[in-house]
Amino acid sequence: MKKILVPTDFSDTSRNAVEFAGGLAAAIGAEIELFHAYQVVKTAEMFVSVNDIIEKDLEHEYAYLVQSLHARYGVDLKVTYKYMEGYPVDVINREAKQGFDLVVIGMQGKSALEKLFLGSVATGLLRSSKIPVLAVPNGVSFNGFQTVIIATDGYHVEDPVLFGPVMEFARIFNSKIDLFYHRPEKGTSVDIRKHFTWNDVSFDFHIAETDEDTHQALDRFVHTHEADLLVMLHHRREFWSRIFNSSFTKAQAKITQIPLLILPV
Repeated sequence: MKKILVPTDFSDTSRNAVEFAGGLAAAIGAEIELFHAYQVVKTAEMFVSVNDIIEKDLEHEYAYLVQSLHARYGVDLKVTYKYMEGYPVDVINREAKQGFDLVVIGMQGKSALEKLFLGSVATGLLRSSKIPVLAVPNGVSFNGFQTVIIATDGYHVEDPVLFGPVMEFARIFNSKIDLFYHRPEKGTSVDIRKHFTWNDVSFDFHIAETDEDTHQALDRFVHTHEADLLVMLHHRREFWSRIFNSSFTKAQAKITQIPLLILPV
């Protein structure tokens, strides 16, 4: 993983994501690009270039972010920035195609997963991004990934390319990987042990056979194992959307308070 794209709107939430991405990049030897997309409604009465005004402000904002990153992680951290006019999802995806390995975005508050699945630019990115997207809840700092939980339905786990980012994190941070599968009824699960063939990382299987809802079982598991990262697959988005749109108290859920990595399938 060599290049990380970090979309930002300069809010506190996105600034936190920038700091998180900076820590990750410094730890793995990657470079980051800060990226801002903006839209301008132009009228015939405009006598000055709105773009010039916006770009002047953006240069000031970027200078502050770059200085902050270098002060915290050292000047050897390669940080570039870019801004572009256009619809955010479209221009971010277009930029992501320029050789980036990961997109890091900030999510507001403890309801990060709810917002991620139920609205915002992040949802548009997840629907269309061809590269992994890491959503970082506001207030979460980067401290490595000691414990990584992969929530799975049992499919695609045999694909080492798909899980490449997870395997890279595991090697760098010596992460412990816990593969979580919830089986409400016995005898209905896929034999994930048969398909899981990673040989160079440490992992454990956990099949929860309980009558509780999947989101409750997962939240309890994440809390018990003190996870630093939760991993899900893009093709399960509708399923997870129903989970986080339930009556479960999302504000108290542990799974809404840790970074979420979505892998495209």
